[in-house]
Amino acid sequence: MTYLKLQNIYMKYQNEFIIYNLNLNVERGELLILLGSSGCGKTTLLKIIAGLIHPEKGKIIIEEQDITDFSPQRREIGYVPQSQVLFPHLNIKKNIAFGLHARNKENSKDAFEKKIQDVAKLAQIEDLLTRFPSEISGGQKQRVALARAIVVNPKLLLLDEPLSSIDASSRESLALMIKRIQRETKTTTIYVTHNQQEARLIADKVAIMYNGIIQQSGTMIDIDKNPKNFQIAHIMGQLNIWEVNSQKFDQGNLIISSPLGDIAIASKEEKNITGIQIHPSKIKLANENELVKQKKNLHLKFSEQFLIVLGKIISIIQLKSKIYQIIIQFNENNVNKPFNYLKLQLQDQDLIKNLSINQNIALKIDPKDIILF
Repeated sequence: MTYLKLQNIYMKYQNEFIIYNLNLNVERGELLILLGSSGCGKTTLLKIIAGLIHPEKGKIIIEEQDITDFSPQRREIGYVPQSQVLFPHLNIKKNIAFGLHARNKENSKDAFEKKIQDVAKLAQIEDLLTRFPSEISGGQKQRVALARAIVVNPKLLLLDEPLSSIDASSRESLALMIKRIQRETKTTTIYVTHNQQEARLIADKVAIMYNGIIQQSGTMIDIDKNPKNFQIAHIMGQLNIWEVNSQKFDQGNLIISSPLGDIAIASKEEKNITGIQIHPSKIKLANENELVKQKKNLHLKFSEQFLIVLGKIISIIQLKSKIYQIIIQFNENNVNKPFNYLKLQLQDQDLIKNLSINQNIALKIDPKDIILF
């Protein structure tokens, strides 16, 4: 059931639209990740939902009620900004209690105290309640900010880059804690990040945002399988993706110009292709006979043609006991093109034994294995 609806949201900054006709639905009890690069409008959208800024146009609807013109207090939304904003002169318990005081929640002193203790236990900060913000770590501050936001039982929880200031070793555990709390409280949540690994870890659904609109939404699996264009695949952190420079349709072949070179792909019709992708397991090593044949192009049928990529081995990484990832740099000798990298996976131990760092290498790619989007 749709719980939050954003309908035709517009927002200007210095006479330019930074959010343009944005639409988004969030289901009740869902943790939606709003994923996009810095500057795409994610934080602005959270502030619009929270009521901190008013959109130029559009509607914000929660539980079928239009709250577009409601004050922030009336919306009953929990908002944790990127900077956390704890009060330095209040201890942790009073920081958490601030939300209850501000919204006049829980008139009973016993109920008031129980609420604080319950949320402190949920966020695993019971032993921090008498300390001050200057006496706790960044990860602990984030837990306190989260506790303060959920103690009032918000209708909606907004988290803006909650792990951006947390060291790498603590991010995963804190992300999982956020997911656990969200599930236990059944709080509908929008979580903003530019890190697709965080999205993969905890998202129920993800919405990809750039150029001021939601470009695609769905589960991580669905978007991984079917990204609508190159930019979405890039934001999702997919391997071996390249933007298409140009394309033309010629006698049943789609000729694509890319960093890998010109690629001919059989096609019944002209298509608008923004990018290409090749799975690491689909890239093979080329032998001398294949190189000679391809260079001479001797009577090759279309089904026999393949793409040759020349490069240099930059890294060899063992992924599993018998699987290795090889990172190849190509376009090294072309001053008109920037360096590019691709990754392939090998399981043939005899082949791997003959490979070394800085070794020149020839790769072959079957056009039928190239994914277009």
